[in-house]
Amino acid sequence: SVSINGPQFIYSAGSYEWEAVPTGGNGTYTYSWTLEEAYTGPGTGQPTYYGSASSVGKYVDSGSSPYLYWTVTVTSGSETAYAEMYVCNFSASAMC
Repeated sequence: SVSINGPQFIYSAGSYEWEAVPTGGNGTYTYSWTLEEAYTGPGTGQPTYYGSASSVGKYVDSGSSPYLYWTVTVTSGSETAYAEMYVCNFSASAMC
C-alpha cells in the first residue's frame, strides 16, 4: 500500500512538498505522480505535472488553482499501489 504525506490545506503562497510512503513490496519502488489543477474540483482539470521520485514539490501562489489533486502509483516487483490526495489552496479561494 502507499499513502501521501504533505499539506492538505494551503493558506499562503510558498513551496510545498508531498511524499509517497509505501509499505510492503520488495523494498524497491518506482513512483509515478500526476497533479491535476482544477478550478471546480478534482476531475475537472487536465494533468499538469508528472514526476517519478518518491517526493514532489510545487510552488503554490495566490494565482494557482484553488484545487490541487495529487495521485501517485507505486510499483514494487509485480505489486502496484495507488493513492490520491485532494489539496485545498485557500490562498486562491475563500473556500474549496
